[in-house]
Amino acid sequence: MDRLLATYVDQRRRQHTVLWPLCDERQKPLWAATEAQKIGRGGVTRVSEVTGLSRTTIDAGLKEIATGAFETTRGISLQGGSVGLVGVASD
Repeated sequence: MDRLLATYVDQRRRQHTVLWPLCDERQKPLWAATEAQKIGRGGVTRVSEVTGLSRTTIDAGLKEIATGAFETTRGISLQGGSVGLVGVASD
């Protein structure tokens, strides 16, 4: 890995440490996809290594960004693994 890319990956690791815990499952693929776009060729693989997200998940985020088809109504898993919409009370 060349020095510039190594520096970039190190910076992204620090950013990942701070921001990743604040992202929900909806935001993570989109954030990862934008980081992969910044890197360019090989970006999906590098971001996958840093974040632990699969390349398939990052590719899905890239496709969503490219098409502008954001799924704004999709449910988000709540802490503990139950699925529901965050901020929506369930009966």
